[in-house]
Amino acid sequence: MELSQTELATAGGVKRLAQSQYESGTSMPSVRYLASVAHVGVDLRYALFGRRGAVNWLSAAETSRIEGRAFELVEDFVSSHPEVTYGAEGRFAMFQLLRATLTEEAQLKSSESAAG
Repeated sequence: MELSQTELATAGGVKRLAQSQYESGTSMPSVRYLASVAHVGVDLRYALFGRRGAVNWLSAAETSRIEGRAFELVEDFVSSHPEVTYGAEGRFAMFQLLRATLTEEAQLKSSESAAG
């Protein structure tokens, strides 16, 4: 998906100048912004770390296990930081990043065991 800087800024609820600053690294986006752009299809792992999210070729059961674990990790993190309020948008952004990371790890383990 290709979005212009203006379209991405609009999707994230910020001005184009803020979008430009995020892209240049002179400013950091908020969790609300990240959750908003994730809703329009932005791959957060790529946006934050320059790595594409894993393509999911795992079984439905493995995918469900990974999503459950990602949810548990988010809830554990939120519970361990009671001084900060994390809304649904923040939790969603964390969940997406964790799910993509756990999926990539599971696929790597699966391909390693298949290779040897």
